[in-house]
Amino acid sequence: MRTLVAVLLFCALLAGCTGGTAGFIYDRVDIVSGRDVYHGTILSNYKDVEKSEKGLILKPGARFAIKTDQLTQTIGQFDVAILAGDGMNVYLRTVADKFDTTKGIAFRYATNGCSVRESDGTVVPLQYNAENDQQTLSFYNESNLLSIQAGCKRLYEEQCSLPETEYTIFETLPGSTVEIRSAAYFDTNAN
Repeated sequence: MRTLVAVLLFCALLAGCTGGTAGFIYDRVDIVSGRDVYHGTILSNYKDVEKSEKGLILKPGARFAIKTDQLTQTIGQFDVAILAGDGMNVYLRTVADKFDTTKGIAFRYATNGCSVRESDGTVVPLQYNAENDQQTLSFYNESNLLSIQAGCKRLYEEQCSLPETEYTIFETLPGSTVEIRSAAYFDTNAN
C-alpha cells in the first residue's frame, strides 16, 4: 500500500535567530503540512521568496528548493499559479548543493510553451501551454521512470538514467512571479 502524505495546511516559517550579526537565517523555510515538514532552501536572494496568505510567492529571479528527507521515490504534487510573466523552470533529479541549472531534468512550465530538457541536453517541446490560473503539477519519480503531469494531462513520461534525489527546485523565468499554494509528496516505495 502506498503512503499518502496529504497537504492539509501549507505554512512557511522563516528560521529563527542565529546569534550572528545578521540576526536571522533567511535561506531556510520549513513547509508544514499537517504532521509532515518539508525543508525549503532559498537558493537566491532571501527577498526573492515571500510568504503569502496562500503559500509562497517566488518573485523574479527566485530559486527555491524543497527537500523530502530520505524520500526519493515520490509523486510530488504542487498547486501553482503564475501571477506575472511567463512561468518557471522546475528541476528534478538534481541537488541544491552547488546547484547547477545544466544538471538534472529541467521542466519549463510557461504560458508561451512548455518543454523538458533531458539529462543529455535534448530539449523536448511539449504540446502544452501553462495556465495563469492555479494548476496542479505532478512529478512522478520511481526508479528510472519520470513522469510530469499538469492537472489530469500527462505531459511527459520517459525512462531516465539519472538517480532520484530528495529535491525539487523551482526557478522563476525572467520577469515572472509564481505562487506555490500547496505541496504534497506521496511515497511510491511504500509497502
